[in-house]
Amino acid sequence: PKKRAISVVVETRGDFIYINAINYTINDIIFVDGLPKTSKTYEEGYHGFGFKSLKRISENYQGGLSARVDKDLFILSCYLLKSE
Repeated sequence: PKKRAISVVVETRGDFIYINAINYTINDIIFVDGLPKTSKTYEEGYHGFGFKSLKRISENYQGGLSARVDKDLFILSCYLLKSE
């Protein structure tokens, strides 16, 4: 049976907001420059910009974005500087 669950945790620590999203994966994920490469095979060049956009947004808020795989879990972590 497929494992289907997504966990999203949002918390504040000091001046930052942390967002962690965890999802099951059965795929081998290829990373390019620290971000997952799109697995879409159609409309090449069109898909895969979501992570780039998230990274750019996080950096605009003096934060960062990272993604990794741990066994069968895909883990996306983002942090942003809180605005006043």
